[in-house]
Amino acid sequence: MGSRVNVCSVSVLDNPAKFTDPFKLEITFEAFEPLPDAAAMGSRVNVCSVSVLDNPAKFTDPFKLEITFEAFEPLPDDLDWELVYVGAAESEKYDQVLDSVLVGPVVEGRHKFIFEADGPDPSKIPEDDIVGVTVLLLKCSYREQLFIKVGWFVTLEYTDPEMKENPPPTPVLDKVNISLRRLSSTYSGA
Repeated sequence: MGSRVNVCSVSVLDNPAKFTDPFKLEITFEAFEPLPDAAAMGSRVNVCSVSVLDNPAKFTDPFKLEITFEAFEPLPDDLDWELVYVGAAESEKYDQVLDSVLVGPVVEGRHKFIFEADGPDPSKIPEDDIVGVTVLLLKCSYREQLFIKVGWFVTLEYTDPEMKENPPPTPVLDKVNISLRRLSSTYSGA
């Protein structure tokens, strides 16, 4: 959309929070002109908002995302939504596709749905990477073409000062806090 829309602010609500608390984000944006011709701009779908629900939640509890999107024309094929937990920064082999869901065919207009995916399997994450920094990614594709990726960058840390100073050899998930540092999204149009 270029200079037609400006994201003014992304605020993380209830931050810092416990590891088991939900993600809450407030996104403010402005449009510099009406956008009824978004289809002519090469974009048939606009993701209006993604809200993380069911907070607090434990590490292994399901993620629940409320996704609102708008289709500017009928889409005969499905939108493919996928939620990915990045298990370790050094290798994609630790990434876990938590779930994927097909939505469609989609009629023109505004749509909202809840995407629920099981939490990551801690046995597939290197123990050194369970506490620290990680990423949760929501991706959406149309006709196998990725057009949006939304990422939550999070810090996972112990709440107990002693555990912060001397982390246990095996992570204790119910003692971990989660803090969101920023939200990013990449949009290329569908």
